[in-house]
Amino acid sequence: MKRSDTLVIIPPVAVSRLKQQAKKRQRETGRPHHELLDEVAKEAGFNHWHQVAEAVEYTRQAEQRFRSGLYVLMDIKEGLDLVGDDFDHAPDALALRYQFIFDWMKSISSDVDDDRPLSAEEFQEAINDDYVLLRYTGDGRLPSKGKATEWFREHSFWAPSILWVRGEHLFPMESARPEEEEGDESDSDEEEHLDREDEPMPVIDEALLKSAFGSPGKAKLILNAETMERFEIIASRKRAWYWCLHCERAYPQGSYRQRGSLQMCPYSGCGGDTVMDAWSWARVAKENPGYPATPELGKAYPLYGSSQPA
Repeated sequence: MKRSDTLVIIPPVAVSRLKQQAKKRQRETGRPHHELLDEVAKEAGFNHWHQVAEAVEYTRQAEQRFRSGLYVLMDIKEGLDLVGDDFDHAPDALALRYQFIFDWMKSISSDVDDDRPLSAEEFQEAINDDYVLLRYTGDGRLPSKGKATEWFREHSFWAPSILWVRGEHLFPMESARPEEEEGDESDSDEEEHLDREDEPMPVIDEALLKSAFGSPGKAKLILNAETMERFEIIASRKRAWYWCLHCERAYPQGSYRQRGSLQMCPYSGCGGDTVMDAWSWARVAKENPGYPATPELGKAYPLYGSSQPA
């Protein structure tokens, strides 16, 4: 089935990689960026880039639902008995947390009867065939994380393998746990050897920021890390500085232009957003040793370094 036939979940890291491919081809060929976006989208199974954008919005909405609800992963034989008035299937959530569930399964199933390690294909088959992910659809108030296990016992004799409350997970069966919390693959890839603690929002004079970003036009310039949607959609550590894949300029945490429901790069005229197009500055600097630890406002830093062909 073509991807155009239905809306799909697309991880931020996948969108980021597609945009990176288009950007690289633009540098190599000089062809229009919008044309190259359509090209990489088709190679990924979409008909054009607009369908990727639709999938991004669909994924954003699915992530927001996940972070405001209660979900349980159960053995399929036990979980199907719950489907009804208070619980329903949650295929979108399964797609959102597939990697986390995959890692959990590896942590509790290091071998099988013949002591042979399970392959990635066997894990995928086990997820699809042996487990079911359900969403609570009842009218009752959601419990706190600390009381979620007790709350669930009122609905089922069987304990779930994993339970998520407002995006936070716990293991009622006290199974082995994956080392990392569910999160953005792009952050785990880009910061494998970097500090994993949250970094504070840089203290920079507001007038200086507004001067560097330029006029927001019809959008509204926001300087507030607490309202930055990126940190709600992507469960990753906060970085002091981010770099825009679209305009290749860096900006401090908490800076964005609010345009309708979208949070865009703070630089005037840039079409990038602060979720899919934002990379941590640490990642870009790591790939380009000549770049400073703290970037300059308004300066373009090519992804492949100034020494690379334009």
